[in-house]
Amino acid sequence: MAHLSLIVQSERRKKNWSCIDSMVANVYNCELVLSYIGYRL
Repeated sequence: MAHLSLIVQSERRKKNWSCIDSMVANVYNCELVLSYIGYRL
């Protein structure tokens, strides 16, 4: 059972990291779009 809980913890950690990664990616894309709009204006 301890092994199973370790797997669950690592999966949860991965999920958190992917959530953070997608947030970072969204901010990065936002900045790219804003800089593109600013460049066009």
